Amino acid sequence: MKKQLFTSIVLYLLGLIFLSVYVVIEIDPNLLLYTSSRLKLLFTICLFLYFGGFFLSKELKNNTPMKVNLWIFFILYLLLLITLTLFDPIWGRHGIQINYSKEAYTYYLKNSMNLIPFSTISNYINQIFNSNLSTYNIFYNLVGNVVCLMPLGLFIPLLLKNKSFKKFIIITILITLGIELAQFITLSGHFDIDDLILNSMGALAAYQFLNIKDINKLIRNIFLLEKNRLHKKEVFRIMLSIFLVIVLILTLVEIRNIYYNMVNY
Repeated sequence: MKKQLFTSIVLYLLGLIFLSVYVVIEIDPNLLLYTSSRLKLLFTICLFLYFGGFFLSKELKNNTPMKVNLWIFFILYLLLLITLTLFDPIWGRHGIQINYSKEAYTYYLKNSMNLIPFSTISNYINQIFNSNLSTYNIFYNLVGNVVCLMPLGLFIPLLLKNKSFKKFIIITILITLGIELAQFITLSGHFDIDDLILNSMGALAAYQFLNIKDINKLIRNIFLLEKNRLHKKEVFRIMLSIFLVIVLILTLVEIRNIYYNMVNY
């Protein structure tokens, strides 16, 4: 057996083992993973699968395994999204427990639904300048909703042959609306029009960034093993700009956190 093929098989088996562990943890109600631990485990799985596909593609001399990997990554991402929004008790989700009583839906409509655009967003922005909510709470509700659908900006253009911007927007809105409707039907979480706005903004920002010419070439080189020529200086400038923005955001978050702790402790 050739070395690359053997390495690929070993990596895929390791990925399968870790995936089995992940599935067992998700199914067993007595086993709970915090979001950070769940992400680390999924990242480990994807890492094994990526390099398994990498060596198999080299052996087969085509990128079919990498294309299959992309679909696997996308499915894992959707499962993570469904878990966090419907089933994760850590975030106050209780899963598929449909209650058709008038009282339950009346309570939900009154306390867990917002149909006024930018109402929730403006409320959290206002909270930044006082000490009623922790920095973590504000960061989770604003930045978390922006980030959670950003992977769509990666997956949809790579997976679909028709890469039209219109189709991307339609798919993004349908997925976001589907999540919000599922939360409403199951009375799990909150139905909030601002979540749809933030989710769509995040996906759109990722789509625009990843479609910058050299960034798009870099992404295709990484995930599809294409051999596109890059302007390395341009890629470096773009990545440096993104890094500086992230550092600025984290710095502002830390400053606000220090202020919150000084006021409340």
